[in-house]
Amino acid sequence: MIKIQDTLERSSNLHVANVAGMTIILDSSKINILGFNETGDYIFNYINEPVKVEKLVNHLSDVFSIDNKQCFTDIRTFLEKMVVEKVLKISTVEESKDPRSAISFDTRYLDWEVPVLTK
Repeated sequence: MIKIQDTLERSSNLHVANVAGMTIILDSSKINILGFNETGDYIFNYINEPVKVEKLVNHLSDVFSIDNKQCFTDIRTFLEKMVVEKVLKISTVEESKDPRSAISFDTRYLDWEVPVLTK
């Protein structure tokens, strides 16, 4: 489960392209092609480099004028699905101190619907 103090970063085996205004991701390790709705696209593009979940939530809360707690609740499942699909990697404060630690998940087909945040 993703926590507010975790750090998120994109997995290294991704090829990203913008097609007709939508981010398309090719995962070369699994031959998967993924796409997101507008909110998911915004979140993925924001995580261009490692970022704390707290910073992401604060940013989205400011941009979309919503409460931080509600924002975290709304995006948590989406972020966890991206970790399961190995689009993102997470590290907790404890794990980030030990470079040997790793997170492994069983992957399955997931619905990529994200709550649509509006300005």
